[in-house]
Amino acid sequence: MAREIASLRDLENVLDRSTALIHENFGYYHVGIFLLDERKEFAVLTASNSEGGRKMLERGHYLKIGETGIVGYVAETLSARIALDVGTDAVFFNNPDLPETRSEMALPLVASGQILGVLDVQSTQSRAFDQEDISIIQILADQLAIAIQNANLYNEMVKAIDAARATYGQLSREAWSKILRSQSNIGFLATPPATVQLQDQNVNPVIAKAIETGDLILDNDGLTISVPVKIRGHVIGAIRLKKADIISEAWTQDETNLAIALTDQLSGALESARLYRESLQRAARESLVSEISGRITASATRDAIIRETVQELGQSIGNATVTFQLLDSRNVGRQQQIKREDARFKAED
Repeated sequence: MAREIASLRDLENVLDRSTALIHENFGYYHVGIFLLDERKEFAVLTASNSEGGRKMLERGHYLKIGETGIVGYVAETLSARIALDVGTDAVFFNNPDLPETRSEMALPLVASGQILGVLDVQSTQSRAFDQEDISIIQILADQLAIAIQNANLYNEMVKAIDAARATYGQLSREAWSKILRSQSNIGFLATPPATVQLQDQNVNPVIAKAIETGDLILDNDGLTISVPVKIRGHVIGAIRLKKADIISEAWTQDETNLAIALTDQLSGALESARLYRESLQRAARESLVSEISGRITASATRDAIIRETVQELGQSIGNATVTFQLLDSRNVGRQQQIKREDARFKAED
């Protein structure tokens, strides 16, 4: 049972399968798994095998930690608890959804020293549990707690990866939008035996439709398809493929799938090229900053530092005009006084 539970990664599957396995192998009337909420104030029923348990799940059943029932007691004390006769046990809280319960056992789910929840087992027989049952089920509870912890870690990792992918996808789309806005249309036409660059900036209407819709477009002649080129869902262009008129055979599904696959490969190559170009630009900027910093720090006087800074910045930015001014602290107070007096005169007027 522990091996099967440990093989699961999705938390919901871990919990549902655990309750089912315990019920099938031990024959208990009701098996429920409670998990603590984020504030560790309540134990929330998260999985159950019984009909009554499913009813409690539907209405969001939860118990106050340290105050309600055996589950609340175990969640607070982190120690197992048995109620051999639920009618006389002072800690037991009567549950109308489980009317056949005669004895109950609750065990803490602890992993890495942290309480995650409680495993609740109920039987239709009085005095159904003893210390040996606690020892056996506690071993299973410990394995279940580790499986729950692993599932939580796995879910957190998946969320982190999804967030990273979404962030990278957004950055990639923004980068390509900037590239496409800053340059004219690029087009190439490949017809045997040569490939030529298109000088006409007008985009073919069918290609434009493929770019606009993001869908594969089949021309009326049945010989031409336009496949959008997408990078992380962002369309940056399209490829138009036309069969020779002498073939007169429409595109088959296999041929279309091949065109789409090749387009996907092109998308990956273009994204790699963009990242490579950005890495070169970043390396060039860092090298330039380091070079300018070295020259500035080599200057001995204030005027030399300023002159070197202005000169280097102007040259590195493409012969730009750079103005550098130092603020005269003696005039700062005077300028602020003039501004205050000017404001006062306007208020009096």
